[in-house]
Formats: sequence, structure tokens, C-alpha cells
Amino acid sequence: MKNGLWFFIGLFLFTIACSKDSDQDELTDYRDEWVGTYEGIKSSRGYDDDDFSTEITFVVEKVDSSANELIIFDEKFIIEEDGKFGPEFINNTHYEIEFDGDVIKMAINVSFPFGIALPCYIKATRQD
Repeated sequence: MKNGLWFFIGLFLFTIACSKDSDQDELTDYRDEWVGTYEGIKSSRGYDDDDFSTEITFVVEKVDSSANELIIFDEKFIIEEDGKFGPEFINNTHYEIEFDGDVIKMAINVSFPFGIALPCYIKATRQD
């Protein structure tokens, strides 16, 4: 009888330990607040340049197979929970990205031989 009692106690404890935690069902992906279509301006002179700027529209998507990557302009970026990436070089291009609520700021510098770099500053707001 003693072995049967220990068996049921062990089974009970196993069931409790392996049950789903209801709080985990409600976890959200921190990247969700940044996914969507963005509209803004790009410039070679700075984020707030209105004289030499061009309107731009682009999409930010999640990488479903990753817990922290977003796709922007067909490039994958590991975005931290604070909404920042970089500064970092990827394929001869220097990136620095910052999400702040519905606004994204990106500094992109394409590097060429002999130290030449073409800067691009993007400031856009999420539309959906």
C-alpha cells in the first residue's frame, strides 16, 4: 500500500509541475509594436532635412523563425527589446536603427573603396 501511495503522490506532483502556466499563454512578442508599413522621408543630410529629402514608404516584418529579428529593406536585423540595433556593419553597409513608439530612425552608410561613404537618414512613422 505504501508504494501505491507514493506512486499517486508522485503522479500528482508530476501533473502539477508539467501543467501549462496560464501566464505564458499571454506572452506577447515585443517586436509586434514595430511591425507595419512606414511612411516618412529619407535624406543624405540628416533626419530633419526638408530641403534635400525624398518621401519613402517601406514595410517592417517579423522573422517568424527568430525571437528578435525584423526585416527592413530585405535585410534582417536583430532588434533589442529597447528598439535599437547597431551601430553595426552588414555587407559593407553601416546601420544604426532606433524605434521610438511608432517612429523609426535609420542611419545607413554605404561604404565604397577609398573611404567614400554615402549616408542615408530615414525618419518614418508607422501607418497601421
